[in-house]
Amino acid sequence: MEQAIVYLTELLGENEFFQGGFVLALFGAVAMWGRQLPKKAWALIKRMLIVECDIQERDEAFRALVEWLALQPYGKKVKRFSVSVLEGQDGSRDVVFSPAPGVHWLWYGRRIIRLERGREKLTLGNSDAIAGFYESFTLQTFGKSRVSLEGLIKAAVKLRADRGSDMVSVHVQDGYGGWDELSRLPVRPLESVVLCDGVSEQTIEDMERFLSSEQWYTSLGIPYRRGYLFHGPPGTGKSSFCVALASRLGFGLSIVTLSDKKLTDVLLAKMLSHTRRRSLLLLEDIDCLFNQDRSSKDAAEGVTLSGLLNTLDGAQAQTGRLLVMTTNYPESLDPALMRPGRADVRIDFKLASLDQIEGMFLRFFPESHLGEAEIFSKSIGDGKKSAAEIQALLMGLADNRI
Repeated sequence: MEQAIVYLTELLGENEFFQGGFVLALFGAVAMWGRQLPKKAWALIKRMLIVECDIQERDEAFRALVEWLALQPYGKKVKRFSVSVLEGQDGSRDVVFSPAPGVHWLWYGRRIIRLERGREKLTLGNSDAIAGFYESFTLQTFGKSRVSLEGLIKAAVKLRADRGSDMVSVHVQDGYGGWDELSRLPVRPLESVVLCDGVSEQTIEDMERFLSSEQWYTSLGIPYRRGYLFHGPPGTGKSSFCVALASRLGFGLSIVTLSDKKLTDVLLAKMLSHTRRRSLLLLEDIDCLFNQDRSSKDAAEGVTLSGLLNTLDGAQAQTGRLLVMTTNYPESLDPALMRPGRADVRIDFKLASLDQIEGMFLRFFPESHLGEAEIFSKSIGDGKKSAAEIQALLMGLADNRI
């Protein structure tokens, strides 16, 4: 090592060409280090003095922050703003003005907050065609404590929860293995869906018993999940009953469209593993997975039967889940899909019985006598029409009475 140092020193002293090259290299290294110094210094300052939080559009906190900002003094006077429309329970529309993409500064809890709203283009495959935009929030503040940012986000989420306490939040697949909030529906009373005697009560009792039995399931080593199969002709109230059940339980509704050709087994497994804890998972029209001969469709056409079965009760299946599957054609389903553990409870939604028709009539016209309801039901007949068809008839009668 000492010999190498002596040799290098002699070379620098005797060789002018080598001296010049060495000096140039040294200056280059110093210049490069000098250019990087501001970036490194800023990165060090950020680590030591700045608290930062990122919120992606797919997260509920993003929408909560948009609504919260719209109600703040800064959000009401900002000159660059975005617009969204929220529909209330009574059908009214609330126009929300929030800060537009870019950098904004505001005060919260005696702290100055730097808020950057980012927006990126989403393209279709390798083309330049724009499929939409994806947004995010980045919040920064000086200091070492996260308390101010955490407080702001919690306040926004609480505000959104309080404003939507009388609504059912509906989420759908976002195409990337996650969920997007589609809408918020008015809470629907369980009594508004008139089914055969005892069906509504028995179903809600079963769900509430399940939700209170987690410890019992765990003690027995039984996977803590419950599945329901609603089957019957179109228009018999399967989807409406799901909204009413979610309303009664105080749950949201997470809807999966299995007929979507872009939905793969991997994306389905990812979605179901991230389903909101207090949400009723709804798989509509599961018969779309099968051909007319009851054979399952291949992977090129989207979700496969084996992929669905593994997602429902495989090793990666989510626990603490209430699942409802619906179909208009139960005879087309594979028996493996209907076994206990996947479809623990099966409910047949038939065409309206005389009792159902009378119950619907009295809900529309509570001042009427039972005799009028019986006359109306007999004019239609037992098991002749769906609940949707009868509702249309009753709405026509109501229009004539107004």
